[in-house]
Amino acid sequence: MSSKKPPCLDAYFLNVIKPRHMTSAKVVNTIKRAGKFRRVGHAGTLDPLADGVLPVAVGGATRMTAWLHGFTKSYVAVVMFGMSTTTDDLEGRPVTRSSVLPSPVRIRRHLRRLVGETMQQPPAYSAVRVQGKRAYAVARTGESPQLAERKAYVASARLLELDHWTAEDLNRVGLDWTVSESCGSSRGMLVAAIEIECGTGTYIRSIARDLGRALGCGACLAGLTRTRVGPFCLPQASSLKEAVHSIENGFVGKIAYAADVAGLRSAGLALGFDEMSRFLHGSMVNVEGSTGWNRVYDNAGRFLGMGDVESGGLLRPKVVLQRPGVGAA
Repeated sequence: MSSKKPPCLDAYFLNVIKPRHMTSAKVVNTIKRAGKFRRVGHAGTLDPLADGVLPVAVGGATRMTAWLHGFTKSYVAVVMFGMSTTTDDLEGRPVTRSSVLPSPVRIRRHLRRLVGETMQQPPAYSAVRVQGKRAYAVARTGESPQLAERKAYVASARLLELDHWTAEDLNRVGLDWTVSESCGSSRGMLVAAIEIECGTGTYIRSIARDLGRALGCGACLAGLTRTRVGPFCLPQASSLKEAVHSIENGFVGKIAYAADVAGLRSAGLALGFDEMSRFLHGSMVNVEGSTGWNRVYDNAGRFLGMGDVESGGLLRPKVVLQRPGVGAA
């Protein structure tokens, strides 16, 4: 294949579908190798068990990922009732089992109680640091990491469907799991497809775990698909293979998102030539506009970066994506 570089694109996002059983880091490395890029990152890790939307930042867009954290994210989670595990998903060992399973009415009632701001304990097997070590590294030694609760936000949680999965059903969807007859019903394990919209830092595995505890039966995550991260939606996402093909053949511009998409929750303002020059050199600029974070453009509509407008009307450059002296494209 050709190894052409993307045409005149220095900072952009790709809306990539992370495959199940692949780490988010491997997706990033695959994109990086395909384009021989120096800087590539992603906005929001997905566990290997999960699939779905993974925004990948290339070049200067890596400096814009922080603004994506202000958007909510949407998921379809498959929660299995009747069993809790060490990892809060099917990759861990069973901890508790129960043959008493909840009704749809009780599940919906407890889902409503999840909505809003709450305190949530991250899973033991997570990347949260505990005394300088990752929680999952501590958990793998057999110890139980002491994780403090942290704020979480759930905008909505809705039951989509209930079903029963047998061992054959689990294997069919790629989950190597044996369903015990002592757990669940003779029809198999009770699973629920739940649509969740939440803020950054909210663990879906913790939601599954806490839902099982509240219902008194135990629960864990059996599958997860991320359907949206802010402006990046699953129907418009590209497979990893499609993204690599576009990069290697020089038409990545057809699937790329401009870097300023990450800042769409912020106001925007345009600068004249002199003000633009000061901004690009990192100097403060007198402006008239909304205080707080602003997307900054020149008069031709070229995105220059992000700035913070203080109460006195001074724009302080925070992220500058263009070089001084470079004309508008």
